[in-house]
Amino acid sequence: MSATFPEAPFFNEFTITLSSDITAFAKKASTAGLSVGVDVSDRTGVENSLMLAFSDVHSDSDIDKLISFFADNFTQGSNAQEIADI
Repeated sequence: MSATFPEAPFFNEFTITLSSDITAFAKKASTAGLSVGVDVSDRTGVENSLMLAFSDVHSDSDIDKLISFFADNFTQGSNAQEIADI
């Protein structure tokens, strides 16, 4: 998994590229009670591009569940980057 547009500024939404099939990943997330984002591969021209958006309707608990789900399904690579807390 990596940022699709790593140099692009963002406010509350950003796009990542998954190393696996988005459809299967979204189904697995749905089974876990999560909505993981929107497949925007056709808009970006990059296969397996997933747009994530956050707003004030998402609680810290919601975000923690999403982070845990991603952590359980992807390994941290050598080029991993931390996103600063705001």
